[in-house]
Amino acid sequence: MSFTQILNSINGLTEEQLLMLNSCVITEIKTARKKRSASIKGTLTVGDRVSFTGRNRGRNARRFTVEGDITKIKRKNAEVRADSGLTWNVPMTQLTLLRS
Repeated sequence: MSFTQILNSINGLTEEQLLMLNSCVITEIKTARKKRSASIKGTLTVGDRVSFTGRNRGRNARRFTVEGDITKIKRKNAEVRADSGLTWNVPMTQLTLLRS
């Protein structure tokens, strides 16, 4: 079944069925993120040089690239000390390894 066919079949669902579908989709997304996070976590160590996209506070805030070193690896996040001296708590899935 193509993605377009799936979208078209959603139109005929009741509100209760849509809520059940939403729950299933959210569960699948969370599972995929956990797997990706676990695989990334296995490749990162304290001291690795990483980058990620940071932003100022606010909904439409300016985004910018931040580089720094991992100072601590937590269950889902890594603590990164940026070159500016700030410490960021960053989800593993948002980190890009620059060098070990």
